[in-house]
Amino acid sequence: MNHEHEHCFPDTVRNARSVDAFLWFGSPNPTRVQRIGARLLGSVSICIGLPFIFLAARARDADDWAGYWLMLLISLAFVLLGVRIFRNGFPRKRL
Repeated sequence: MNHEHEHCFPDTVRNARSVDAFLWFGSPNPTRVQRIGARLLGSVSICIGLPFIFLAARARDADDWAGYWLMLLISLAFVLLGVRIFRNGFPRKRL
């Protein structure tokens, strides 16, 4: 077993945790890379959620109300998550 890369793992976990915290809570002064990354990731999440609205409409037209509510819930989850992440790509006023 190769042990030369074991020392890198705690740093990877620490960095991933800080990225997750930034994407979820934002930063008062994000770097340019953070702003671009948050906007891209948020846009992708919104774009993934939008087609589920059309699937919900199709399910409603077929009188599949369970499918309608499920597709609507999935769409709403992706869009709201995307908006939250996208919003974190902008500087915030400090309180």
